[in-house]
Amino acid sequence: GRSADPAVERPPVLLITVDGLVAADAAPLGGAQEMPNLQRLVDQSAVWTTAQSATPMTRPAVAT
Repeated sequence: GRSADPAVERPPVLLITVDGLVAADAAPLGGAQEMPNLQRLVDQSAVWTTAQSATPMTRPAVAT
């Protein structure tokens, strides 16, 4: 297979998944619940606010 060009710099990727968090409740995403650490991360990041899941159950959804 092809190998990546070592001269190309890629940004770090961090995927955060939280079971049971209603995004609309979190201040970094427009809600009232203050989350200063998450807010600092959001302020420095690209944030996607829409997604689709293969299933509504946590374990198989995270695995896919």
